[in-house]
Amino acid sequence: MNSVLAINGSPRKNGNTALLLGIVLEELNKAGFNTELVNIGNDALIGCQACYTCRKTRDNTCKYDNDPFNKVYRKCLGADII
Repeated sequence: MNSVLAINGSPRKNGNTALLLGIVLEELNKAGFNTELVNIGNDALIGCQACYTCRKTRDNTCKYDNDPFNKVYRKCLGADII
């Protein structure tokens, strides 16, 4: 079964973007997809520093362990559709 990951970048966790993503995910659920919504709008993402540590270690993890994007990126790797 295909998995769908939706990423809400809006700082309004229950705003219009979340509402629309919820509608889309609900329809995909009805069609048999596994779905997940991730909210990152209020997370303090560090951003890529182009240090290439993730390539050197080959574990797809940023050298900044506390960067919330590490968790989101792992979800992206596991999803069939983003």
